[in-house]
Amino acid sequence: MRRLANGDVKVSWQQGSYDNAAALADALRDREIRVHVIPAPASPGMVDKVLRLGVAGNPQNPPGVRFTPVGPDTELRIDPSRFTGTIDIHAGVQATPGQRYAVPASAFAPGEVFDGMQCATGWPIDSATLQRLAARTGVRLQWKLWRPEPNPGDPSSTQFAVTPTRTRPSGTALMADAVSPTLVEVSVVTGQDEAAMLPGVGDKPTTRCTPELTARWR
Repeated sequence: MRRLANGDVKVSWQQGSYDNAAALADALRDREIRVHVIPAPASPGMVDKVLRLGVAGNPQNPPGVRFTPVGPDTELRIDPSRFTGTIDIHAGVQATPGQRYAVPASAFAPGEVFDGMQCATGWPIDSATLQRLAARTGVRLQWKLWRPEPNPGDPSSTQFAVTPTRTRPSGTALMADAVSPTLVEVSVVTGQDEAAMLPGVGDKPTTRCTPELTARWR
C-alpha cells in the first residue's frame, strides 16, 4: 500500500497477500480512511490474513473508490478527499471444529492440513494414496469426479462435467479444497492426460520440501 502523488491511496491486493490484516487496517486509518475489520473463520494458513477487501454495503462504484483487475491482483484506489464510506476488511481467525471457512483453501498449501504431502509422494498424487495418507489427519474427504466431454459451443475444445461421488474415484487428485477443519473436498480426474487439459488447475504446491516435512508423510 502506498500514497500516490495525487493523494490517492493505492492497495494492490490478492487473497492472502496481506499477512497482517490489523496492520493494513491501521495503515488505512492513518490515512483518514474509515475501516471495519470483520472476523472470518479461516484455515490455519490464512489466519490473520486479509480474506476479502471491499466497500461496506457493496455499492457500485462509490465516489472516490476504484477497483481495477491487474493480472491476478486487484488494485484498489481510494481518494480520501472524496470517499465517505467504510472499507470492509475480512480478517482470518481460527475456525472452530466443523465451522466452514469463509474462503476455502488448498489443503496442499503451506500451513494447511496436507502441507508437504507431495514431498513424500511426488506430484501429482493419485486418489488412493491421498486417501491413505489423509486418514492420518482425521479429516473427512468428499469426492468429485471431473470428466472431459465435448464442448457444444466450441468443438475444438473440451469442457469438464463435475459429479459428486460417494466413494473414491480412481485417478489423479487434481485439487483438494479445505472447507472446514474437518472436511476436505477432493477433485479427481481419471488420468494425468486429463489433468494436463486443465492448465492452471491442480498446479504443484509451493511448499519447500524439507527432510522433516517429508518424513511426516512417509
